[in-house]
Amino acid sequence: MYVYLRSKHEQLWTVGFYEPSGEWVPESDHDTQDAAAERVAYLNGQTG
Repeated sequence: MYVYLRSKHEQLWTVGFYEPSGEWVPESDHDTQDAAAERVAYLNGQTG
């Protein structure tokens, strides 16, 4: 399952997932929380 996190740079939202080992695997970066949420929904197969 993909999720998004606010990165160390508070203006950036990073989309990615956690491996079973707990390792974070980033997929993309976004300027807004809304854009990151849209990408997560798409990657997780959720449609409007």
